[in-house]
Parts: sequence; C-alpha cells; structure tokens
Amino acid sequence: MISLQAPELNELYQIYVPVIESRFPAFNSRPEDETISDIASILLGSAVDNINPDVLGMIVTAESFSNFTEHLGNHANDKGVVEHKANGGTVVYLTNHGQFTDIPVVGKAVGDIGLAEKSEISLVVSAMISQTELLGLVVPDELRKIGGLRQTIPRLDGYPSNELVQFRQDYNAKSVAAQAKFLENSGVEIATLVGRHDKLSGSGRTLYIHEPNQRTTEPLMNDDVLVVPVYVDCATFRPDGSFGPAEMYAEIFNPLTITDPKLDSRRMIELFKQATAHRKTGPEGNKPDRVQVRSWAVQRKPKKDSDNSN
Repeated sequence: MISLQAPELNELYQIYVPVIESRFPAFNSRPEDETISDIASILLGSAVDNINPDVLGMIVTAESFSNFTEHLGNHANDKGVVEHKANGGTVVYLTNHGQFTDIPVVGKAVGDIGLAEKSEISLVVSAMISQTELLGLVVPDELRKIGGLRQTIPRLDGYPSNELVQFRQDYNAKSVAAQAKFLENSGVEIATLVGRHDKLSGSGRTLYIHEPNQRTTEPLMNDDVLVVPVYVDCATFRPDGSFGPAEMYAEIFNPLTITDPKLDSRRMIELFKQATAHRKTGPEGNKPDRVQVRSWAVQRKPKKDSDNSN
C-alpha cells in the first residue's frame, strides 16, 4: 500500500485527466480522492459479485464471446494448459492489447471454462484504469467481478517530475514483487505483452504495433509458468468516442515457457504482427496497407503530448 499522502499520486492523476479526455473519450475520470485510494493499493482483490451479463454485453456480442470461450476451452484442453494448471503450474495469457477489452474478455472466458476460480485469476492493468468510469460504472470495480487486479504504471510520456519517475519505478517494483508471489501458486494471470494500443500513422497507410519491453516477460522465466499468447480484435471503442458490443475475433497460439525474454518477446510480437496484418490490412474500405512494429527505442523518446495507455 502506497501512502495516500504521496504527492506523486496527485501529479499522476492530473497527467491522466487529459489523456482520458483526448484518447479515450468514452470514459470519464473518477473523483481524485477515490482514484488515489485505488491506485495506492496496487492490488485490488476480487469482488463477491459476478459481472453483470449486461456489462459484458456492452463490450462484446454474445455469439462471438460464446465462440471465443469454446475456442479457449478446446485450446486449453488440447494444448496441455488444463493439465499444467491441474499439476500446480501457473498459466499466463499475454494479449496484443489492441483495446482495453482484451483483458476482461479473456479473464471472463478463463473463469467460464473452469480453468480457475475467481480468487485464482489476476488481471494486470494500468493504474489509469482506476481513474475511469463508463456510464457511471466504476471500471476497476467491474473488473474485480472477474478476478483480482494488479496495477502497474506504464511509462509516462511528456515531462513528469523526477519524483514521479522515481515513484513509478518504486510502484512497479512493488507490483512485480506481488506478481512473483502470485506466480508461486497455481493461478491464471491475464496481462498484455504490449504496453500500448495499436496506432495508425498520420497518412493512414501504416498501422503500428509496439515492441514490448522485455521486462514484461523476464519474471515469467520459470518452468512452472506456461505462457499463452492471444491475439484479440474486439473494437468496442470507436475513434469518435462512441462504443458498443463488437464482434470478437481471436487467435490463440501455442503455449511456451520463457527461456530468453528478448527472443521470446520478439517471437510473440511477430505472431501478433501477422495476425494484425491478416485482420487490419487490405484494399477494402479505409484499411492501412501494412503493419509495422514500432521499436522500443523509438517509443522511449519523450513527447510533449502524453500518450499513456493501459
């Protein structure tokens, strides 16, 4: 638990306000005191209630979610995921992070196929999620009806204070320590391999996906941890700020154990690149011509306009 009096929490809140307004207009910012209380917790345990089907219906169409759940269950049985979990191992589903929706839909499906109890499920999200409301619904509270939340603070663009930069490092170190304890037990974690949403170039001809920070996979170097890459395309939130249930498309790739974080991350991002190209490029409509991977080095260059995502 971080001290609620830490001034860095106020600075973080103020950084996230314009990001939510400009980049995620479907959402509203929660009151500052409520947000700070949740962000300071790092870990938010699972709720007693189950997620309302109507809330899930705001994200994904019932038929496509049912199809995905069946696909996930068959994959888990056929690829040894169920057996690994039954033998005391931990399973980590890593998504491409096309939108916010990938974490909740995969987490809900994991519970529906019986791979893990709610108390065994950990959803890894950006701390910015704790600041969001959607149609009056507190987003982190709704997510906790699927499983517990572990929060991180993604890299902040622009010019955060030196104190906030250090605060972020300390916060994420505590989050990783909490992850290490979770991975010691037989549970299921749902996280994003990629820290940023896909981004279209100014010309509209190139769609960029983002090379992950290899630190994402470093804690997963353990024979007891089975990693399953999942590509999810569920375009719930639209550029004009509107949103509604979307047809969900997913590709679930072969499980792997992480032996070389840098190499394994590149292999997974290549799978996501191919899946993205298959779904997002083509001559019809206004689709881009190609998909490219934006390197980690390019992403680290500071920008004046904040570009934080969960």
